Amino acid sequence: MVVLKSLKTVLVVLSLLLQSALLLAQSQWVGDLYLVSGEELPPKLYFVDENNHVDSVVPNVVIASGFPIPREYHPIAPLAYWRNDALYTIAYGVLAEKDEEGKKFRRYAFAKWENNEWHFLGDFKLTDTKEIELLKAIPCDNDRFIVISGNIDLINNNRADRSPFHRMSKHPSKNEIRLDASIYYGSVMDDLQKYRSECFELANYSDVLVTKDYAVLVNYSTGLYWVFSLEKATLKFSGKIFKQLTPEMIAKGGFPDAILCANPEKDGTILLSAQEEAAFMTETGHTQVDWEHINSKPDLQVADIRKVFDDLEKEKKELAKKNPLLVWYRIYPENGKVEKLSPFPIGAASLRDGESDMWRPMPDGSVRMGPLVIADDNTQQKNKEPSAPANQKQSNDLERQDTAESHSDNQTTGDTDVDTGPTDLAVSVDKGN
Repeated sequence: MVVLKSLKTVLVVLSLLLQSALLLAQSQWVGDLYLVSGEELPPKLYFVDENNHVDSVVPNVVIASGFPIPREYHPIAPLAYWRNDALYTIAYGVLAEKDEEGKKFRRYAFAKWENNEWHFLGDFKLTDTKEIELLKAIPCDNDRFIVISGNIDLINNNRADRSPFHRMSKHPSKNEIRLDASIYYGSVMDDLQKYRSECFELANYSDVLVTKDYAVLVNYSTGLYWVFSLEKATLKFSGKIFKQLTPEMIAKGGFPDAILCANPEKDGTILLSAQEEAAFMTETGHTQVDWEHINSKPDLQVADIRKVFDDLEKEKKELAKKNPLLVWYRIYPENGKVEKLSPFPIGAASLRDGESDMWRPMPDGSVRMGPLVIADDNTQQKNKEPSAPANQKQSNDLERQDTAESHSDNQTTGDTDVDTGPTDLAVSVDKGN
């Protein structure tokens, strides 16, 4: 576990991570529109059509009037998800606050965008926290959330079967978010029981992909995935995409960029592009940030930190030349199964171009390769007063295709939640990643 000591280093690293990863991590279909994050800081949310023209824009919650976390604590709200005609996010400060007795705590502010404005739902507070604990909150029905923690089990961090998955809910009469129960980590982790400490953070360092009925977490380095029901706020399935990865490989962090990009499709499935399994297991390069090097130099300048990330991108491009083949997978959330695709979707590349591994799904099921670039002729629209998507009323009417037929290459298991009542909250020192 690595702790970034310098506040400046933390802020710069967070900014660079957001700039390099948000468009990859934030994508969701809302009716006929596609929800993505912008590259500005703090990032706005854009609803775009199939030609990437902007339909509407949602400002980041941290600039909203009456925002509960003071600016001096450097609040961030990196991700937001759409559910039941509203956009939900969670914001928190990079720095901890202090209560009237001088004790440190960290505030996690839950909010939703509805009727063209942000509404604050309530706070969840972690006490005695020394470093930031990264939380992700996925909105579910009946004012509930699936919350993913980074280093700690919020219910009981000392129990043997501790989990990073939790169920929270809005208090009916107070501006509070309640911690209700722990959610089972998934049977995919049963083979990793003796490596549980090493594998605990895998879920938090996974992409969250939200469809009409499900949320799917995909870990890019290991190919592990988890499927949650948004109706019941429970874990339904867990599995792994790559057959040859052993528990020992997974415990060591897997392989960088094993999965290259994942996005939800309009019909409710999840599409993924990846390296060939044999290739990333034999030729991995050094495509991970050397946090120890960064942390050993507290006087490191912003330009030095940027160079670390720039050098990393150069090495990734070199590795793409060595491992150019692309393979494509599809996850079916309704049954938890994964399929290796042949033929590929229309428009999907079979070779990496060495520049970008990103792509966006199209409404007709095809793929458009390359990063999603918001259309230039909408530059003025970005600064307009935000409005709700034109087809907002259709957001709950996404049609799902019947995928009941059997699929090959499946490694998945159904999961049943094990709820544990809340006890004293645990805290942890977080790794900047």
